[in-house]
Amino acid sequence: MGKKGTFFITIGLLLLAAALLLTVYNVWDSHRAGVAAQETVQSLKTMLPSPGETAPEPTEETSAQETTAPTEEAAPLEQTLPPAPLLEGEMPTVELNGYDYIGVLEVASLELSLPVMDQWDYERLKISPCRFAGNVYEDNLVICGHNYSQHFQPLKYVPVGTQVQFTDAVGNVFRYTVSSFDTVGPNDVERMISGDWDLTLFTCNVSGQTRCAIRCDRIE
Repeated sequence: MGKKGTFFITIGLLLLAAALLLTVYNVWDSHRAGVAAQETVQSLKTMLPSPGETAPEPTEETSAQETTAPTEEAAPLEQTLPPAPLLEGEMPTVELNGYDYIGVLEVASLELSLPVMDQWDYERLKISPCRFAGNVYEDNLVICGHNYSQHFQPLKYVPVGTQVQFTDAVGNVFRYTVSSFDTVGPNDVERMISGDWDLTLFTCNVSGQTRCAIRCDRIE
């Protein structure tokens, strides 16, 4: 075998090794993101008041408790609460580990429960889904999430009619059903945030060249 053949074999092996390392990293990163989201959402669930309750004023003692690790005894969100009234104003937030969260997103059929940050950037998206635009009280909330297996990836395959629940930072519960799916270009912000949908959840498709938007209607 000549030098040219050896060179191409070496290049091929290096490319295979790089692909393998990338796959391993992606699996690890997805697992890390899932663990981070679950730890955060369990802490948030212990901090959110029930509808009708007034959120307690933060104290030095409660602030310290908010940063402690969640326990297995954290109570799940109540599933039988009535729909929240249409409220007004800016969405309240809860601070946890230096980040502001607007609430918790849940899809019972997927056993998916995720915290939602108030603002988005790529570093925040590594921890949890984030508000991209809109306001739950104005029925135009748009939430973005990474294509992690324990974040928004499963949402791309749910059937129309799947129920979605969002609980805000003061305990109001909003319920939705998935009504349609939309493929949106990566820079087509106007199409992503416009329309008559009450809630939009979006994430990257496999190619990374388009976004899958899950459009949802609110259940009154």
